[in-house]
Amino acid sequence: FPNPAFEDLISDVKSCMYAPPEEIVDYLENKAEKPFILCEYMHDMGNSLGGMDSYMTLLDRYEMYQGGYIWDFKDQAIQVTDPITGREVMRYGGDFDDKPSDYEFSGNGIVFADGQEKPAMQEVRYY
Repeated sequence: FPNPAFEDLISDVKSCMYAPPEEIVDYLENKAEKPFILCEYMHDMGNSLGGMDSYMTLLDRYEMYQGGYIWDFKDQAIQVTDPITGREVMRYGGDFDDKPSDYEFSGNGIVFADGQEKPAMQEVRYY
């Protein structure tokens, strides 16, 4: 996780989470000393992945812009046998009746836990 107090001492890149394109441009056009990379962006909760073009156009305009990492790439789930149907199913979050979980926040990738693509992958693939 980026810490501005130590960034100049320990990092070869300028990084942050979810910076809007305007902030990235401001950094890059004002004597950027390090490449810029978004350590987390384009959070894909549900069907929310959108607006990627405003970030991707920066790749062609600024050599110091290195893109970013989509959160999440892959759902965080495990395959288990359903006790009622006997079929293999993917489970995550509160599916186990436990309380210490992130519930649906475990299933917000651009691919399912088994690697099958979700509709959001169409936008990612476009770029």
